[in-house]
Amino acid sequence: MSCIWSRCILFCCLFTGLSAVSPANTLGQTRTDGAYRLTHPEKNESNQNPCFSPDGSFIVFTRFSQGYNLGPAHLYRLDLAPGSEPVQLTTGDNDDVNVPYGCFQRSSNRIVFASDREDANDFWTLDPQGPALSTPQRITRHGELPVWIEPVYSPAGDWVAFESDNESGTEEEQRASIYKVNPSTHELVQLTNFLGESDDRLPSWSPDGTRILYQHRDPSKPESLDTWEAWTIDANGGTPVNISAKVITSRPGPDTDLSWMPDGRYILSSTNPNNTEHPSIYLLPVSGGPLLRATASSEREDGAPCASPDGRYIAFESHRTE
Repeated sequence: MSCIWSRCILFCCLFTGLSAVSPANTLGQTRTDGAYRLTHPEKNESNQNPCFSPDGSFIVFTRFSQGYNLGPAHLYRLDLAPGSEPVQLTTGDNDDVNVPYGCFQRSSNRIVFASDREDANDFWTLDPQGPALSTPQRITRHGELPVWIEPVYSPAGDWVAFESDNESGTEEEQRASIYKVNPSTHELVQLTNFLGESDDRLPSWSPDGTRILYQHRDPSKPESLDTWEAWTIDANGGTPVNISAKVITSRPGPDTDLSWMPDGRYILSSTNPNNTEHPSIYLLPVSGGPLLRATASSEREDGAPCASPDGRYIAFESHRTE
């Protein structure tokens, strides 16, 4: 998704399977599509990447202080109860960034995030319900380059999948690959883009831990065909599967900001198929079939979706169209 806006606000919707509707107890202003507002950032603050806790009682998100992806950035917790206010979890002149799905290690309830708080962009964990502004624990040390970002835990909590970015040239020239690392043994495995010719980003593990989802594009294709698609690969490597190609739509993608629904049958995506004006949240059927639409706003672009553990709610970031 294009990142040209100044700030995002977090919203949530109750998903019935066909549309978003407003629940009985809302936490903020309700949109025409039924999504209701969770956060009220000040000035240029941008609230992004909502991630549900394993029990669904709160979310963790990243707040960028100067606008979209403009730090310093810190992590916050928001309890999902009427009247709750965000609680700041990290501080400092650094960027601490979580992902909108899979940031929790279920066995410990700790969250993993990328941070440049020391000598490199590495991975750290903290207890989001622990003492305020407690010191995070560093779990990887790999050096300054390539840049490691977008870390997500496997369901078993023993591996972290992530995006490795070459950080070379312009945004169009950058290429990323999907890796996984075992923080205990430091074993590192590359899963995609061995020749560096494609661009693979934002991984997330399937609920059963057998596959990893990521967004893929092929820059060698003509511009009209060079688009982001939803791909999956076996968690131990192998031949990727193009999920976007299975979806029934008159005009595909781009499919970005991907994450899993808890049942593993659908993938959440921010996309604008069929000539819709703005990106909205859709569900892509893993085995093929028609899209299901979850949000629809004439004024806002929706991204970074995350489903609650029971699959009833979808939290996402949203910004007004410029």
